[in-house]
Formats: sequence, structure tokens, C-alpha cells
Amino acid sequence: MKIVTRNACALFAKQAVRKGGNEELGKELRLAWRELQNEIKQHDINVNNKNIGYVLSSNVNETSNQEVELWVGVEVEKGEVEKGTVTRISIPKQQYASITCRGNANQLQRTYEFLYHWLAEHQFKVTSGEGVYKLEVNRLHPVNPFELPVGEANEFDFDILFPIQSKAM
Repeated sequence: MKIVTRNACALFAKQAVRKGGNEELGKELRLAWRELQNEIKQHDINVNNKNIGYVLSSNVNETSNQEVELWVGVEVEKGEVEKGTVTRISIPKQQYASITCRGNANQLQRTYEFLYHWLAEHQFKVTSGEGVYKLEVNRLHPVNPFELPVGEANEFDFDILFPIQSKAM
């Protein structure tokens, strides 16, 4: 677990909305990823790092368990203009709690639980508001998790970043 400051960046993203369980969410994320990759090829979009894929979760309206709004994205140059049906999302310079998640589904759950416990124990709260996102920074090699069928992603390797601020603020 560490505290990091990430510089501002721009992402081109496609939205995935879950209206059901985790398996449905996995299918929606993979569909959005395929659509994003098609847009990148079709419109010759310059991706900054082809080895990283993002999952973004907005901290707005997090109270509903019925519908979860996520985005999959790739980092692009700040001046890159929207093309096709991708959405440009600007990520501001932000302080994050960062932890690497490596392992199976049980380890994934334990990593998130540890992160929430650590935040409470160290007097941090997750920053919320318009334009603020939790990030999962996925390594796409040697295996791209967005290209594996749902249920076949038995091992995870990504960084979880929660935007934070001190509870005293």
C-alpha cells in the first residue's frame, strides 16, 4: 500500500453499465473494450501506452446496488480530439491510495477489503464528486484480461487506485 500522486491525463473510454451480477458486468466490460479497440483502429487514435487498460468507476451515485457505471479506457495525448463514439475523460492530478492486486478472485476480494480497512485506519476518505474516479490500471501483457471470456480470468494483475483526501479536510 502506498500513497501516490498521479499527474493529470486524458483517457478515451467506452461505458459499461451493469444491471445484474458480476458475470454480467464482466460481459459488459469486455464488450465495451472490444468497441473501444474497434474505434481506436477505425479512427487511427494514438494510444500513449498500449500495455495498459483502465477501468474507471465514478464516485458519484455510489449508493445504488442495482446499477454500476464503469468505463474502460486507454490513455491518449491531452490534445487528442474525440473521434467516433468514444468519450474523452480528463483525470485531474490527484493523490491516490495505491495497491497492487495479484492473484485469484479470493485475493481480489481480500485486496479490496484491505484497502478499505487501511483507508479507515489511516484517516483517509475516498474523494468523491463529478470527474473523480477510482481506477484499476490493468497490465495487458502477457495476458489481456479484457480479452478473456468471463469466468476464465482466474488470475489478476492490476493496480487499484482510490482518489483520497485526509478525513480532517
